[in-house]
Amino acid sequence: MSEQRFDRIEHRLDRLEAGQAELKSDVAGLKTNVAELKTDVAGLKVDVGSLKAGLADLDHREGLRYEQLRDDIRALSLPVPELERRWRADDAVVLDRVGRRLDPLEKAVKEGFGTGNR
Repeated sequence: MSEQRFDRIEHRLDRLEAGQAELKSDVAGLKTNVAELKTDVAGLKVDVGSLKAGLADLDHREGLRYEQLRDDIRALSLPVPELERRWRADDAVVLDRVGRRLDPLEKAVKEGFGTGNR
């Protein structure tokens, strides 16, 4: 009986040693995976840093483009007083033309033209 008991204990120890070896292998695999993840994360941090720098540069360039566009539009447009002067001058021309056409018609109406009072 003690021989059987000794064999069972020995068998258990063999299973424990095999399980321990398997655990060590799994832990080694996990360590490798963690090391790979750390490398990947470090690479991602570099990529994110590059993206941030690129976005900052893009933001700066877009700001410069906006300012240039704004200045270009201002340079193309006339100042408001100049526009008002031009509008008033054009209005005067239109009113003069309308007046030259309406004045004879108003005179004719006042003189009774077209009412049969000739």
